[in-house]
Amino acid sequence: MLFFVVAMPGRFGQWCQDLALELVQRALGPTQLLRADSLEEISGGLMGASVAPHTVIASTQPSSALRGALVEAGRKFVVVVDDPWVALGQVLAGGGADPVGGTRAMANSCAANKILRNAPAARVLPAEDSSDDPERTALAISNHFGLPLDGVTIAEAAGQFRPYDLVAEAQFATDGWSRIDADSAALATAALVLYRVSPDEPPSASLEWGPRLFSRADNASSITHPIDITGRPRRLLFGPQIMVEPGSWSLFLSLSFSPETADHHFLIEVSGCEPPVQRLFKPPRGGLVEGTVEITVREGAGPLDIQLTSQRAAFDGTVSLVGTRLTKLTTEAVEREAERTEFGNGLA
Repeated sequence: MLFFVVAMPGRFGQWCQDLALELVQRALGPTQLLRADSLEEISGGLMGASVAPHTVIASTQPSSALRGALVEAGRKFVVVVDDPWVALGQVLAGGGADPVGGTRAMANSCAANKILRNAPAARVLPAEDSSDDPERTALAISNHFGLPLDGVTIAEAAGQFRPYDLVAEAQFATDGWSRIDADSAALATAALVLYRVSPDEPPSASLEWGPRLFSRADNASSITHPIDITGRPRRLLFGPQIMVEPGSWSLFLSLSFSPETADHHFLIEVSGCEPPVQRLFKPPRGGLVEGTVEITVREGAGPLDIQLTSQRAAFDGTVSLVGTRLTKLTTEAVEREAERTEFGNGLA
């Protein structure tokens, strides 16, 4: 049998995954833990002669196909919710990722996690409500999965785990954040702010994707300097390849062009939304070119990907990505946004 635990990267997610594994083993016998984010990874992990008869599947960035399969099958699963700031800080403290890769992975995880919380078959385990009493959390997991365990066995299983100390773990996360530079911390904070819940601040409706979350098309490295457009027409940059929850969004994009790019045509393409966006424009002079376009993200869509492509050969010139902002729209905001200038209007 398969048992699914969807959790953000971080130590509370690991704590819940290990607890679920302990419970299933006590209830049903030999059980393996499989980390997988797609149907293909699950299929590959379940092949082989040494595979245990039962599997706890731990997923941090479940693909749209995996999410759809879980919901359509009505299979019960656990969704572990943590503060992304804490979870990412723990990953950084453990040396599990660089700031850019960790930010992208956490942002994808937050979006998938938020989508699945409202599924009928989901049992949500927030860190602030589930961490201080392993026995209570074990009982919730066991009951949701329908495991044949009595109270004594559940207590014995929970006894193998220390309570998850929110204060100590937050301090561990702070140590992780202290290991990265201020620019990396700002990059991560802006990309995750939409998913943070603070009692002292109103919830944010926007997130920002800094240039380092995007990649140069010539070598796939993070964008840290202006991109030379010299040469044949080609794709110049792409990214951030980050998933967002379904709904209507306002996408703001800011680019800076050198004077040599004037009158060259460029194409902006946005995929992962419906319908895909294409905007052809030409900078009339050097400097900033900015604009906003409304997009709609459907359930089952892949990560958002923004690409910039030059349309003819160039002898000189550079382009820099200044920034990207994505704002969740309410019904009223959608109507107002429709009246705004879209990216590239008047420039093509």
